[in-house]
Amino acid sequence: MSRICWRRIPFSLPSKHCVLDTLERIYCLQQCPMDERYADLPVEVALDELERAGVCIEGRDRVVHYLTAFPSLIQTLFRAVSAAREHLPEAELTLEVYQDPEIDDPHLVLYARQETYDPSFMERLERAEATYIDDLKYSKGWLNLATDFWRPSERRCL
Repeated sequence: MSRICWRRIPFSLPSKHCVLDTLERIYCLQQCPMDERYADLPVEVALDELERAGVCIEGRDRVVHYLTAFPSLIQTLFRAVSAAREHLPEAELTLEVYQDPEIDDPHLVLYARQETYDPSFMERLERAEATYIDDLKYSKGWLNLATDFWRPSERRCL
């Protein structure tokens, strides 16, 4: 069982006890792997953290709605971003809800886009996806790490 390091704390610090909680949160952020420290993060805060980490979020309202319906995906999402950064450091990451026009089965997609695509790109993308795919076995929601082969400058967050 993994340890949950992130704790909800007030945004203002009205007491000495809250200051201690803040120090504990800072310690946990430094000591825990990325996926563990965000395990219990509220959806809006999680998306703010992803944006600060450079992830572009398209259709934020739809992403919020999806993650609210499947909050267990938040931890997996941070693992996916971490894996994508490790295996595809030059890629721009964009998160959105994909809706297939033929079936009613929306899911999250984390797109990896870069200026040029070398022959090893798909292999590295698959290695990144392999690091978190087992987390989805028992999840009702889904997260796909993919590419649409767009260049980062061709498609902007809306």
